[in-house]
Amino acid sequence: MESDNLSVVNGTFLYDAYSLTYAGSEGGATDGFISMVSAERGGSSKLVAVIEFTARRAGEAEISIEISSIVNYSGEELGQKSSTVKLTIADGPEPSPAAGSPDGEGKDYSEAAFSVPAKNVLDAPDNAPMFIWRSLENVTLPSQYEESEYQYHGENITAATVPDSDAPVLFYLSDASGENDSFYIYDEAADQLYRYKTLSSTSKSYILLKPDDSVEIPEGFTKSALQIGSSEIECFVSSDEQGDIYLVYARNGSGEVGFYMYSLKDKSLMRYSVNPARPALPEDFIDEAPASPSQSEAPPAPSAEPIGEGQKDGITISPGLFYALVIGAGCLFIALIALIVSRAIDNSRRAKRLAARKLERESIEK
Repeated sequence: MESDNLSVVNGTFLYDAYSLTYAGSEGGATDGFISMVSAERGGSSKLVAVIEFTARRAGEAEISIEISSIVNYSGEELGQKSSTVKLTIADGPEPSPAAGSPDGEGKDYSEAAFSVPAKNVLDAPDNAPMFIWRSLENVTLPSQYEESEYQYHGENITAATVPDSDAPVLFYLSDASGENDSFYIYDEAADQLYRYKTLSSTSKSYILLKPDDSVEIPEGFTKSALQIGSSEIECFVSSDEQGDIYLVYARNGSGEVGFYMYSLKDKSLMRYSVNPARPALPEDFIDEAPASPSQSEAPPAPSAEPIGEGQKDGITISPGLFYALVIGAGCLFIALIALIVSRAIDNSRRAKRLAARKLERESIEK
């Protein structure tokens, strides 16, 4: 970050946890967060943070950086900045202890000492048997997750959870050779496991979930798959005059679970609500400009119905409302009269008391 008299820079960064592992950072950054402070008098002209990642597999990956606050030495806010870095990972790392134990090479992960057989894995590669690792030693956890003990079919394992949160529980799985290793979401109610995937939108990250039988799929949408970078995600698709509409079932950073509409154009997500079908775009529609109503369409003609009783200048007053207003006005008038009479009586009594006191003083003086 370069500017004049920089003092404090705060922000966040998101990355594809399927393809990248956070390895470390320096200069005021931690996993997912950036907080750089200048120690120089008058501020600095440049603040630098170095963030290191380890590639997990070949393919495409994105790192999104959102600087939410930039403050100079005088305390003046200098605005916000955002940037996205796209990476192409040519050759993924050799599967080994990178995600497992230091002596992981050649280890048989199907042995009971190292793992527990995983049941009901929905997207196991080539339908191969998968195994839940008992330990998460040397495994980099997703941001905000911590290790915790968990009981899975009577076996003790180490899971990744977010304390005091309803965030999904994560297990770490691989095949017997330790390959195809990744975090999986455990749906305890359905006793199912499916791969942990996230989707980033601007400064927010979403955990992709699989809807169970209790979740009603919006009408007109069918189950499909969407390729985003090197990752294929489950989605629901429908079409209208403007093209395809994609929905994903996900949990946002605030814990709100539901359907979100995904835009292929700007890779953004927004909460889905049932909307009427979009009309076809005109042939001369320009993407950069918002659509405007057709000039050939005349506004609807005003109503030709006559104004009836109790209606004036297009405003209708029902008989019930009319009588209520009349009664209310009458009550207000009566209250006003009562107040005037009460004041008059009080004034009369006050005048009599003053006259009596005056007579008493005159008689004493005589």
